Amino acid sequence: QKHLHSQVSDSRVVNLAGTQRYKSQWIVKMSLLLYNDMDHKNFPEKTATLKKLLSEWKRGHEGLQHGDEGLNLPGNNSVIVTDMFRELDPYFMNVYNSANTIIEYKEGRITDSTKFHHAMSTILE
Repeated sequence: QKHLHSQVSDSRVVNLAGTQRYKSQWIVKMSLLLYNDMDHKNFPEKTATLKKLLSEWKRGHEGLQHGDEGLNLPGNNSVIVTDMFRELDPYFMNVYNSANTIIEYKEGRITDSTKFHHAMSTILE
């Protein structure tokens, strides 16, 4: 029984980790669409879509590290996995913060175009 529960938990972690990768790619795509003012038939509300993606991506990132009952994530990582997240975190935060800068620029909450262009460059690094 305990072994089966562990396997289900492990499969949930692996599944969410794959989803995180997919969402990061989608975040880049949505950021590019916003940056270039491109319309897309599947994403008429690009800003709202990007905000939702960022929220889900952040919750998944934090849940994989610390656990999240709502996502059925245990958060009991090994030292090696914890260290890997520590190495990954600056890259995660760069993309997360830069995508938010793009949203803020498009919504008129910031007007500095240099920050806007830098944000897109950071996402593409």
